[in-house]
Amino acid sequence: MAAFTDPVSMEIRQAMEEGNDVRFLYTKEGQVPQWRTVTPLELTHLHRASHASRCVLAYCHLRQAKRRFVLSRIEQMSRVAAMRP
Repeated sequence: MAAFTDPVSMEIRQAMEEGNDVRFLYTKEGQVPQWRTVTPLELTHLHRASHASRCVLAYCHLRQAKRRFVLSRIEQMSRVAAMRP
């Protein structure tokens, strides 16, 4: 399995260590890109029949629920102040 050493993973890991949220442009398969602000919880792998994807498990403030975001679909990410309730 691929290690979490790419720039996106490193930025997310740093945000988790510092207690920050992250904001990024996320493109779901076959959909229009959408801005998301999330509280990252864990870097993980999503296993599918044909492959495994590196993901971040996070609380999505738009959807108000935990979601998995595939790292390869994240663009223009930045750390932001925590929006925790």
